[in-house]
Amino acid sequence: MPFVFALWISRRDGKDEAVAQLRHDLDAAKADAVSSFDAIASNSPYTSHFTAETLTAYWRTISYDLTPRHMDGLALFEKYLRELGIIDE
Repeated sequence: MPFVFALWISRRDGKDEAVAQLRHDLDAAKADAVSSFDAIASNSPYTSHFTAETLTAYWRTISYDLTPRHMDGLALFEKYLRELGIIDE
């Protein structure tokens, strides 16, 4: 299952317009970043350890979406955390 490393979340009682604008802005930022991997990699401080091509290839292996399969992975992770007593209700 895919692992979700980070999420943007908002309160349920958030203003619909503000949440919609945030989602639009985040989607635009994601699209801009994905289409700019080469430029980002060539300016990355990590090029002292990895080539720009390696960075770009790595970033292209990452899923930047939250699909039903990702949600299943989150649910499984939550289940394990509960079984281990790390989180509770």
